[in-house]
Amino acid sequence: MRILVLIAALGGCLLMNVDHSFAQLGPKQGGAAGQQAAGQVVSRITPEQLATALTQAGMRSQVATTQDGQKYVKVSVGELKSPYVALGNCNNQGCGDLLFGAYFNADPNVTADNVNAWNAQYRFAKIYLDSDGGVAFELDMTLAGGVTLENIKENGRLFAALLTKYYEGE
Repeated sequence: MRILVLIAALGGCLLMNVDHSFAQLGPKQGGAAGQQAAGQVVSRITPEQLATALTQAGMRSQVATTQDGQKYVKVSVGELKSPYVALGNCNNQGCGDLLFGAYFNADPNVTADNVNAWNAQYRFAKIYLDSDGGVAFELDMTLAGGVTLENIKENGRLFAALLTKYYEGE
């Protein structure tokens, strides 16, 4: 019992001595112009800005348009050419929600148990079977309250890493 009290007291001391610079919003100070842009906080992004950020993150990406005129970003991840980023919650200033996704055709070896096991093991992205038996792979991101462009790039890298893990069966 004394050990638990000691651990709680030490944890409280650590919280009281937190460096408040983590709470600062806005661009990072100093550094090269590219570093400042990466630190820029955004709460909305256009498809063109998103494609540029993902390209800077090392992903091949380009803006595309659906048949009904909605813009999205096509992304290549390794051999996969079907990944995309759909944009939602859009207005004239840009979009506030991102949905990184990919779709795989039905495979009889993929079952609800496989999908549930994968979802239980990995955080952030989810997979599910659609009504045709195909597999949808998704990672959601909201820009509400503001995030840095670097955070968007990191979410893109995370999506690519998890998608690759799933695709390669790891």
